[in-house]
Amino acid sequence: MRTQLSPRLIQELPLTPGQQALWMLQQLFPESGIYNTHYAWDVPDPIDIDIFKKTLAVVTERHPPLRTLYSIDGNGLPCQRIYDFLHPLFEEILIPDTETTNLDEILDGHLHRVFHLDKEPPMRWILFRRTNAPNVMAFFHHHICVDLWSFMILMNDIEFIYSELSKINKDPIFLPQNTFTFSDFVFEQNNFLKSEAGKTFSDFWRKELEDFTAFTDLPVSLARPPLRTCKKSLYHFNIDALLLDNFQNKFTSASITPFSLFESLFHILLFRYTKQNDIAIGLPTAGRDNNYQGVYGYFSNSIIIRAKLDENRNFQEFLATHNETIARCLDAKDFPFPLLADYVNDARDPSRAPLVQICMVWENINRFLNRDHHKVILGED
Repeated sequence: MRTQLSPRLIQELPLTPGQQALWMLQQLFPESGIYNTHYAWDVPDPIDIDIFKKTLAVVTERHPPLRTLYSIDGNGLPCQRIYDFLHPLFEEILIPDTETTNLDEILDGHLHRVFHLDKEPPMRWILFRRTNAPNVMAFFHHHICVDLWSFMILMNDIEFIYSELSKINKDPIFLPQNTFTFSDFVFEQNNFLKSEAGKTFSDFWRKELEDFTAFTDLPVSLARPPLRTCKKSLYHFNIDALLLDNFQNKFTSASITPFSLFESLFHILLFRYTKQNDIAIGLPTAGRDNNYQGVYGYFSNSIIIRAKLDENRNFQEFLATHNETIARCLDAKDFPFPLLADYVNDARDPSRAPLVQICMVWENINRFLNRDHHKVILGED
């Protein structure tokens, strides 16, 4: 157990361009929770809270972004400050068992709680205790310190550490250390932007986005509000497996990947709805190479896939040329997405997201770190 009265600063770093964008949005809209996110799951009863808190302390010591605050340096620039320790934020809340209790509404309320990035860790854990239903553990965090890949790293560590701490006389816990850290990535990315390779990627995106000014206007039944509200809704649907197999078998080949196939199809779908022939789609990527497979932090980076569509071309022709476009863009995926705004001459519209308003996310979250069993299972309802 630590006996220090206050954390000790051990390193100060600049932000990556991706972190800078999130930090700026936090300053502009501090009460919105625009980039807060969360995960929640049922937990077995009973859970040993003392062991779980010790587990959080171990993972916080293991991963520096969990003990990082975000502030302004001596030159007036945003920075991240890594401390030797920060106490994890952990709460227990009893949820009344009544007909009016809505767990989703409760979770949503906590999702919009403000993170004071300069004063407290950008993540908090809450155990919601229920009397006649399984307890729920929720992890709320600001995106500036984590992405989906990192969350799965954290889950792997928590599962292992909790299990080890639950064993009698099992101390200390051995976990192999990563060769690289998120600090290494910060310096690596900032140096990359000053390099010839960074200039090459910059030139590529400048050319790729040349003359791109259009917003994507989907036909909607309601008027767009003057300011983005970040109100959300979800629509779940399944696609028939046989239909998918037949479609893939007909068009995929050694050069056409399933992703290229369905991204091309999505572009055509948007073309049919919008009647616009110049459409850009955002594509989130992992943003990390093999050196950072097990490193916790905010690596995720998006790229823009742009297509110019012509109703007189057939699908095979479009697929062949668009597949090449996708490959070129993926080759340049390491260039930070926020910097692409400098290459687009669109007039800023506060009612819309800049650059792209539509994204396509292609992922299987159960494939992280060669997992041999599923931690996430999608229900049929």
